[in-house]
Amino acid sequence: MQKQHDDALTRRFETILDTGMVFIHWSEIRRWYDIQRVSKATFRDMLMRWNELTNSKQGELMCVRGPANEGMWLYAEKSSEKVENL
Repeated sequence: MQKQHDDALTRRFETILDTGMVFIHWSEIRRWYDIQRVSKATFRDMLMRWNELTNSKQGELMCVRGPANEGMWLYAEKSSEKVENL
């Protein structure tokens, strides 16, 4: 991964820490990782980077697929709760 793409992914993770969630398009992930298809290896790398950034204190990196499967919303496991608990 190029440095600029590594920085872009880190900024997105930092946005999760600042605002609670972030949307990432599949095309961004393919560009950042220089791949044609997003695979389990891609997600494993993202999880490793997330855990390194947060020292595993924010829980797992969670996702919700976006509209028309154009990407995904990412959020920290520890920032979520059941609606009934609000």
